[in-house]
Amino acid sequence: MNQYQAARAALEKKQLGAAERGFLAVLKAAPNHVEATRDLGVLRFMQRRFPDAEKLALKAISLRPSDVEGHLQLAEMYGALNRHDDQIARYEAACDADVGSSRAWVLLGTAYEKHGLGADRVFERMHATSLANPDSKALLLLLGNMYANRGQHVKAYEAFDRATQAYPGDADAQLHRATALYHLDRNEEAIVGYDATLVLSPGMYFAWSQKGNILLRLRRTNDAIAAFSRSLEIEQTGYDALVGMGAALFEVNRFDEALTFLQAALHVDPRGAAAFNNIGQVMAALKDDANAIQMFDRVHEIEPGSQADADLSAATSRLRMGDYEGGWQCYERRFRIDRHPIVAPHRYAGAQRWNGESIAGKTLLIAAEQGAGDTFQFARYVPMVVQASGAHVVFAVQAPTLPLLTERAAEWGPQGQLSIVSADDALPAVDYYVPLMSLPLVFGTRADSIPSAPRYLSVPEIYRAKWRNALPASGRLRFGLVWSGNPKHTNDRNRSMPIVHLAPLVGDSSVDWCTLQPGLSEHDSAALKTVPHVFNAGAHLKDFADTAALIETLDVVITVDTSVAHIAGALGKPVFVLLPWAAEWRWFHDRSDSPWYPSATLFRQPSIGNWDGVIDAVQKALIEFATNRVAQEAQALAGSTSASDPALASAPQVI
Repeated sequence: MNQYQAARAALEKKQLGAAERGFLAVLKAAPNHVEATRDLGVLRFMQRRFPDAEKLALKAISLRPSDVEGHLQLAEMYGALNRHDDQIARYEAACDADVGSSRAWVLLGTAYEKHGLGADRVFERMHATSLANPDSKALLLLLGNMYANRGQHVKAYEAFDRATQAYPGDADAQLHRATALYHLDRNEEAIVGYDATLVLSPGMYFAWSQKGNILLRLRRTNDAIAAFSRSLEIEQTGYDALVGMGAALFEVNRFDEALTFLQAALHVDPRGAAAFNNIGQVMAALKDDANAIQMFDRVHEIEPGSQADADLSAATSRLRMGDYEGGWQCYERRFRIDRHPIVAPHRYAGAQRWNGESIAGKTLLIAAEQGAGDTFQFARYVPMVVQASGAHVVFAVQAPTLPLLTERAAEWGPQGQLSIVSADDALPAVDYYVPLMSLPLVFGTRADSIPSAPRYLSVPEIYRAKWRNALPASGRLRFGLVWSGNPKHTNDRNRSMPIVHLAPLVGDSSVDWCTLQPGLSEHDSAALKTVPHVFNAGAHLKDFADTAALIETLDVVITVDTSVAHIAGALGKPVFVLLPWAAEWRWFHDRSDSPWYPSATLFRQPSIGNWDGVIDAVQKALIEFATNRVAQEAQALAGSTSASDPALASAPQVI
């Protein structure tokens, strides 16, 4: 250990006398020793000899102007002396001395914000500095990362893009640029960016993992699995790749394998919220909701404010189990998720949340949420709101649902007390609001107290007349079919059924089949052409009132879990709902009936992905339905014949 090192060690131990003697000896031998000058300044500051400390710090900086530590040391001294302007100026000098010093920029930003100059000022200065120093990769990457940490991904991308233009062969720059594109949902460009990164650095396992995440987002699941596999070949304990692989395997219902990877991720990070969340999703898919809730609650403990999806999943698991008291409370956490609500909150800013109290003379907005099926399911609560609130109620709904709902205003509320309007149109000023799917909580709905009238919707007469004679009057039974829903639905891969499974049903030409499926794929259109006795009405359905009017002409509706199931149930039409192994919360577990819709019969997959078992059960139920219908008609005919012929009515029975 030389004399300077010994003095430095004494300073760190706060042995000020020994440190002072050492630094003075070093400076006597080498008057321009930068480190000794700087450290002696620190010592003088500790001795409260402030002018001497400042003089020594400035001398050290003059000896080596590019020494960032010298600038930062002096800035800290100024801060301790409450010389805030001097402190900020010195932080700025540190950033100028080394434009790529992340510590200097962070301290400058903190000082700006602390002293009321605005958090954004540091970004403005960084941006200006980067323009003056276009070749500073470190500054551009730092600027981009700081923007990214604030969620300003457009600006982050601009900084990273400039870095790749200046250094096209730099893998780090390419990686950061691709990640910015990932956050901007510019998925195909991000894949190109990650591929460029991997050309430069094939062993960069994080790039493989991120590429896998994008491929999974694009539903290119097999490609995603391949990318995650490549990442794990390079780094077996890569947490992101382990979680991503678990998510990808979940998407193809390889649940046991998914759990293996997700549990491995927890070995890497025992507090990995994403791993706990995904394990919960797998357990819910296996109908193990009790354990799924434990996983989701663990996520909430670890990251109470940032994993709202886990909170929402916990709520739906509770609801599916019939725990409506806890489920509806937990379901309120959905508002922390950016789901692009039907009625954006800023449109009723200033209104108070309604919680069931009387507010006569006020205006109350019921804001529709999520899908059209949810609107039809929860519309049953609207008359209850009108009665309980005493207010003028405005029910804002999705435009396509309006033709079916608008005439209900006169039935569900006194004259002029209820308006049903499109959420796309201008809304009146309101005093109170309530989200539609919060109404079960407001009214204390439990699994055994669901308001479930046999029929609470009706078809407008103009639509009824339009569809009354649309189907051939063959005298045969009429069955409607829906086998798939919106492909953008997060669970569409499970709830929708490939059309091939319908073959045993539509092969029976003794009944009239009608599809209520709008927007057929090319594959489905081709399949229907092989069964010309099936009437394809989907192309003629312009809105949900058309759908309801067509349903009214049918004997039974057979549908997967889509809005059609809710319309048929709300109309009181017999509806056979075809459900996956783990159905949505509203259908509970393992029930064949629905307390939401008395006319519904539920048919569930007997095992994961087993639609053939569902169709077999439906086929038997339709035969039973037809047999009962024939018996009812025969009985009705016999009754009418007896009533019209007194002689027959009084004839003795022959045994």
